[in-house]
Amino acid sequence: MPTVARVTCPRCGAQFQTAVEQLLDVRVDPTATERLLGGLVNVARCPRCGFAAPLDLPLLYHDPNKEAALLYLPLSAGKTEAERQQAAGRLTRRLMDSLPKEERKGYLFQPETFVTMESFIKRIYELEGVGPEVLERRQARSRLLQALLEAEPAQWESLLEEQADLVDKPLFTTLLALEEQIRELQAQGGEIAEDELRRLKQLVDFFAERYPDFRRLQEASRAVAELLREPTYARLVEAFVAQPDEEDIDRLVALTFDQLDYHFFNEFVRRIEEAPSEEEAERLREVRRRVLAARDRVVEAQRKAVEERLALIDKLLRTEEVEKMLRSHLGLIDDLFLQTINGLIATAEEENDRALADRLRSLLDQAVKLITRLLPPEVLLARQVLAAQDRAEVARLLDERPQIAAAVAGLLEEIAAAAEQMGDKTGADRARLRLADVRAWLAAHGEGGAAPSPSASASQAADDEAASRGFIISTKK
Repeated sequence: MPTVARVTCPRCGAQFQTAVEQLLDVRVDPTATERLLGGLVNVARCPRCGFAAPLDLPLLYHDPNKEAALLYLPLSAGKTEAERQQAAGRLTRRLMDSLPKEERKGYLFQPETFVTMESFIKRIYELEGVGPEVLERRQARSRLLQALLEAEPAQWESLLEEQADLVDKPLFTTLLALEEQIRELQAQGGEIAEDELRRLKQLVDFFAERYPDFRRLQEASRAVAELLREPTYARLVEAFVAQPDEEDIDRLVALTFDQLDYHFFNEFVRRIEEAPSEEEAERLREVRRRVLAARDRVVEAQRKAVEERLALIDKLLRTEEVEKMLRSHLGLIDDLFLQTINGLIATAEEENDRALADRLRSLLDQAVKLITRLLPPEVLLARQVLAAQDRAEVARLLDERPQIAAAVAGLLEEIAAAAEQMGDKTGADRARLRLADVRAWLAAHGEGGAAPSPSASASQAADDEAASRGFIISTKK
């Protein structure tokens, strides 16, 4: 959980409070990895002069599914090696104390330690299956895109020829994502330099003219945008037909799963029957087969998610430290968890197992109280909005808490940006879809489409002072 630090700005001398995190557990907070890799953890911005910089604090990253504990321990963590080790020991004890005794494993006592943020982040990428070669290629694509945006159009041809091996689908996707972000920024009233807008449009047009694969991705992106603006079964079929490959179909299925019903497949059958040629009919049949296969994979993923929550409920029924078990699995305490435990209560009552039903009700009550107490209301609402099935459900959720709807928009923007930074396009698309729903609600209720990110909730922390790239940080009990 975040702590509140007192920060002194080196540029203007202003003192202010900012949220800092020193313990990230991906099972407690499923967004932790995306936020960390997206550069959204421990970054402060001075409210007076706007100076921004990362805070160079010790940080312990825990992924229990991979049995990984990584400790970032910068030289600024203490004046002596003994002080640095004391800081490391405090974080390790915090992690151990947060876990029920049956989940305290040997790897936690000796976390992998890194003295530079670069090596720390690289190791997390490795855990996520992104090797150094992939990471370097991703960074090289970013450098190429930046060079293109800074160069004159007459130089684009030679730049692309010099680095032709980087001209691939991920580069195309990144450029289209950048174009979409600029569009969203404009829609929110953001100010963008005219020459930057003109250069970006010229570059997009250049790619569309030069690369057929880019045009196909562009058409697919536009089809999805049309679908989100006006969801109909006809547009949904068109969006699937426009997707260039299986990976894109998988993402769209994950995004629109709840709409893939009888009426959707009826529309597909109608398209096939009215196809102008047998070749076109067979192409449509192949797309439908891919959609069905992708839907089956989503169903299987949902089944595994239910099994994961059933396993947690079993642990809760067996442990003597229920609250610690709940806290260490906070990321699984969601609507699906509540639905699963309610289903088990109903089954126990049908079978007249009153004792089990009462125990499950007690667990349910403890879980609800815990998430209500620990999660800031805007974070809890953002999680519910992300899990919503459609715009109507989003509107219902926002109607219940209208005062924090704008803060939810800010959170969803951060989630989408972090997911894109990680290369998780499905997660980014899902967040942007729900962000569009929230903005539509805000527009209908006379509110702006974006808001500053909500402040993190405060909790106590060990004394720790450090200088961090200019910022002076102090966290106090």
